[in-house]
Amino acid sequence: MAILKLRNHIPISGPARREPADGTESDMRVSLGFEPGWFYKRCGVDFTESWHQDPFYRYDSLVKMKRELCKAFPSVSYWNEDNKDDLATISGCYGAYVIPMVCGFRLVYEKDRWPGKRN
Repeated sequence: MAILKLRNHIPISGPARREPADGTESDMRVSLGFEPGWFYKRCGVDFTESWHQDPFYRYDSLVKMKRELCKAFPSVSYWNEDNKDDLATISGCYGAYVIPMVCGFRLVYEKDRWPGKRN
């Protein structure tokens, strides 16, 4: 029986998640992730409601974010500007509040952080 393994993965602008490992990963693997404030400060990406609900705005934002990651960390091969597969995604939408959002809870959106639950 095959031993199934998962590896940590942090999508651009998304919370950490797990994805299948293919066996080529080293035993020591670093996953890099950044808070929305980092992207807001460096490339002006606004994480208010449009980022979470407008796929075109989010895609354009992810292009800017990836460009900034490649510029800030040129020696990290994890991001490749020529690879567009990781830009058309819903990873990170509504932060940790996907289920509450689907259930009708209202969220508070901020330009430089993940949405939060409205009190």
